[in-house]
Amino acid sequence: MDPYETKIKSIISKIIKVPIDRLGNDDDLVEKHGLDSLARVEIITELEIAFDVSIDDKAAMSLRSVNKCREFIEGAKSQK
Repeated sequence: MDPYETKIKSIISKIIKVPIDRLGNDDDLVEKHGLDSLARVEIITELEIAFDVSIDDKAAMSLRSVNKCREFIEGAKSQK
């Protein structure tokens, strides 16, 4: 696991209470793990703090998997 992936999984796991080893990188967090809107806001807030990035509402709606989160964060970090 790369450092981004590890931290992202840790944040998601803590909020939705799913063990890290049960979070697949391509799992749809809404469909497979029941991610609701409140948990999504918590995850987005934690990702913004942890990675020092800003995630707008449109981007937030597309972040439905660990891989999508990682791709967004890597892109945001490369533009800084």
